[in-house]
Amino acid sequence: LEDSGVSVRKAVVKIFRDVLLTQPLYPQRTETCCALVGRFNDPKEEEAIRDSIYDIFMRLWFSKSANKKVTIAANCDSDLDEKTPKKNGASSATSMITPNAGTSSVSTTFRNDFSASALQIIDVVSMMKDTSFLSNLVRDLLFSLGEGENNSKLAQRKKRRVEAERTCSQIVAQCAEELVCWDEEGGESRKNLIGIVSTLNVFAEAAPSLILPHLDTILPYLKSDSNDNVNQTICTHLCNILSCTAAIMSNVTIKQLATSDVVEDLLQMVLKCGPEGVSAAAKALSFLGAHSGLGQPRNVIKVKLFKRAREFYAYLMRTKNVTDDHSRLKGAVRSNILRGLQMLGAVCTYNTDMFTNYDIALVSSPPVEAGELRYANLSINSFNLFRIFLDKVDDQTKTASLRGISGVFIGTPKLFLQAEQLGLVDEVMAPTSSVAMQRQALECWSDVLLHQEKKVEALNLKAAAKMNNKSMSEENGFGDAGKSISQKVSGDQDSDACLAGGVLTSKADSFYGFCMSTDMGIRRATVKLIGRMLRQGLINPNDAIPNLLALQGDVGSGGVREEALRLLGIEAEKRPEMLRQRVRMGIERGMKLQNLLGKSFSPVLRVPGGGVESVFGRVYVDNIRSDKSLRQNLFKSLLGVFVDNEDEASDFVLNYVGATLAHLPFLNLNEVLNIIYQGSGIVAVDGNALVDSLNKVVR
Repeated sequence: LEDSGVSVRKAVVKIFRDVLLTQPLYPQRTETCCALVGRFNDPKEEEAIRDSIYDIFMRLWFSKSANKKVTIAANCDSDLDEKTPKKNGASSATSMITPNAGTSSVSTTFRNDFSASALQIIDVVSMMKDTSFLSNLVRDLLFSLGEGENNSKLAQRKKRRVEAERTCSQIVAQCAEELVCWDEEGGESRKNLIGIVSTLNVFAEAAPSLILPHLDTILPYLKSDSNDNVNQTICTHLCNILSCTAAIMSNVTIKQLATSDVVEDLLQMVLKCGPEGVSAAAKALSFLGAHSGLGQPRNVIKVKLFKRAREFYAYLMRTKNVTDDHSRLKGAVRSNILRGLQMLGAVCTYNTDMFTNYDIALVSSPPVEAGELRYANLSINSFNLFRIFLDKVDDQTKTASLRGISGVFIGTPKLFLQAEQLGLVDEVMAPTSSVAMQRQALECWSDVLLHQEKKVEALNLKAAAKMNNKSMSEENGFGDAGKSISQKVSGDQDSDACLAGGVLTSKADSFYGFCMSTDMGIRRATVKLIGRMLRQGLINPNDAIPNLLALQGDVGSGGVREEALRLLGIEAEKRPEMLRQRVRMGIERGMKLQNLLGKSFSPVLRVPGGGVESVFGRVYVDNIRSDKSLRQNLFKSLLGVFVDNEDEASDFVLNYVGATLAHLPFLNLNEVLNIIYQGSGIVAVDGNALVDSLNKVVR
């Protein structure tokens, strides 16, 4: 799958397709699926190969024929087991054969036609770090994304959607059954439980309606009795499931939840879990509290959430003036302060009704006392309280305060613009700030953009879900025909949506400067932020490409170079000529970065097999080598450095560029001959200038 030849990768994908679809007991089934997902997620992969992998999973997990083969194989295997004599009178009960050889599933029977798919998905999700592939697969299956609005095929789309919903509902039902079976058999392996809950979480993100019938089965596992990482991971996934399904719950369901132990369990998670669990619990409570079925003004969930938030607010108010150096505080006090900052920030993130336009005038005002705090003014007072803790000496307290402030910005984008006018954004990224603060600031701005992106995706998904009903509504006179143009346009606008993006766009030069930081964490956070801004169209790719090229000189183990290479591949596919034009500047910046990082770095690195190649070799192989015009222009641009650079301080640049050009991974002799040809042309025209430059290097 990693071979450089496209035809080889196509052949391997076809082999794996035949194996997965015809050999249900293949022992490396899960590992193969994960490898195919990784190949699919490669942005440089050929579309034909990506389509083949997509088709494999559609047939493997969402077709009855593939599941029937697994059923037959399992039953045949169990018949053989019954004929085999058991030692010590062991039972010969029939059991489900899992995709992994040598392991037995928690399920002992087939409940529906897609039980095999459910077990395979659970195993794959357990090994995957990023489950977005499966979420997109389910969304595409259910909502037929990308098929447009061709009314002539409306009946076919509706038929496929009904079949897809039936298929996915059976898979979700089997996952819920696996949860019950795991509990009935004593719950020996908690890893299996994480896989089951993670799979349900994936389906909840893609199609929340499929999870609703099984909430009674799922929610009893939401217990924060244990503080270990496994239990917190399970609780976090369950909180996400609640958040995804809250908006589509019936009034009866939401009222039952409001008076059940679920709300109390979520409130206990705020007191016991780590930062991720606290944020997930606050999100679930906020989404449940936003349900219209709870009524106003006595919204039970909102009242309990605000009461818990006010408890933390009161604690922070009592401790804000104890000392400026929080590193000297007792461990328990310091931990409670950090938890309070995390809790208030999470509440402000997911509740947009805690702020009014009149609160803008209260920015920089002292926070009110806890007795005067109200639900409607929680965001502005939390923001002012966070700013007090932002001035403390301890880095851990300062970064927690900044995370809380970013939560306020997500829930109330107008405050982001106000904070920029007050100089807060520049203050936390200033050279005088600590490395931890600069790193946290970059991560916070990235989170702000991510939440905006998710809002847009949610709106698009909602529109896709309603697309099949649009034509019917218009035929019956219930469409948009009665709306004016202004009403249609105003319904699609978000007045605050572009505020955060506008603020961060103005700071692009500062972000590019962080690419040259000597701290690995800052460079990692920077390339993540630049990638998000490129995807949202907030920065000019012409300015970003040289900095991404410079990060190819970061040959450490932090993953910065790989992420920058991925972003370069995306941009090169869109704008190949722009990449060639900016290579020279990127190489010069890469040289400066390596010079800052230390003498142990060089323009070349060792590759498997004992050879060496330029640190920019992967960029050349993935984006330039296959195009003759780009390749020749690149050579010409790099050779021009020896003629154009007449600065006395450019000796190191000449040496670096020469080593880079000499160690590019050439595939054939034509590439080298082209360099010789262009070099000969330069010598013929500018020979004297070139000799002078070479003399400087030799001396």
